[in-house]
Amino acid sequence: MTTSLMLPPTLTIREGTTDRLIMQLLADDVPIDLAGIHHVELELRDTRRNTYHYSSLGSSPKVGILDAIAGKVYLDPPGSLFKQLLSPYLLYWLVYEDATTFYSVPEEVEALILARKNF
Repeated sequence: MTTSLMLPPTLTIREGTTDRLIMQLLADDVPIDLAGIHHVELELRDTRRNTYHYSSLGSSPKVGILDAIAGKVYLDPPGSLFKQLLSPYLLYWLVYEDATTFYSVPEEVEALILARKNF
């Protein structure tokens, strides 16, 4: 059985950040090789159950693959995304092997992004 993980499982960021967030996708503690995949998507959900969806497809994607062999993906968040009031954000990545076949990382429990107040 393969257990998919994400490192770090919890990110702490400042509210309103636009800094690139880098995550690593793992299966059995080994980086998932993302070379040759069709695309990746990110699903986020805040405490009010609002859902945010980002895809590496399109002309100016907010998510993508940073290092395919190392399983590293990124999110370039818009400044309006992360709010302390709506934290924590649950997240998982969808890895599309082709246009319709995908798997999620992590599989069992969503990862978290904690937004803290920006001074």
